[in-house]
Amino acid sequence: MTDGEGWFHTGDRGLFDAEGRLSVVGRLKDTVITGGENNDPAEVENALADFPGVVEVAVSGAPDPVWGEVVTTFLVTVSGTPTLDEVRTHLDGRLARHKWPRRLCVVPELPRGATGKLQRARLTTLLDN
Repeated sequence: MTDGEGWFHTGDRGLFDAEGRLSVVGRLKDTVITGGENNDPAEVENALADFPGVVEVAVSGAPDPVWGEVVTTFLVTVSGTPTLDEVRTHLDGRLARHKWPRRLCVVPELPRGATGKLQRARLTTLLDN
């Protein structure tokens, strides 16, 4: 169904490049809103993609009584367990500080559906409370 101006709202987020091509970069419902700041999980994931020893990375919001949500990073590593401070040092100069994770969870694997797609909504079930 379209709105009054003829737009069909899918909930996808996209960007146009210099040649006018559209790339889908995420979903609106995946946005982490912490302290009134909007954070795109894909932006944080891309900034951590080259973190040493990381095989996979996913970012989601975890409920927080003060901030509403906090940026939470889930890492699958080949060895070792990086600290939150090491992750933040890696992000220094790459992302604004409000986009830095406040929680870190190193996991053996990320939750995926039958087609292999990341199930972002299941990420918070992996957290140690």
